[in-house]
Amino acid sequence: SKLTNLTKLSYPLIENNMAHPNFTEFTLGDMYRDKVCIVESLSYTFPDNGTWETNIEGLILPKFIDVAITLNEIKKNIYKDELSAGSRVGIKIKL
Repeated sequence: SKLTNLTKLSYPLIENNMAHPNFTEFTLGDMYRDKVCIVESLSYTFPDNGTWETNIEGLILPKFIDVAITLNEIKKNIYKDELSAGSRVGIKIKL
């Protein structure tokens, strides 16, 4: 699901028992385009007055979830060595 993918971005990538930063590309309209960043914080809130879905295979799930995300932009001259060493951008976020 989309929430699961967002949650994965807040954790480092583990390869060969080593942690690597999980770089993400972020785009917000024309203001920010393909900015490389790291997820600094992520939280989910279920609105008190939100409705719930009750007809999905016996599950009770919220129809609305508010997501707050804080991204820390990484300047290209800082992360270029890390990217050339084999790290990769995990996902692209476009809003």
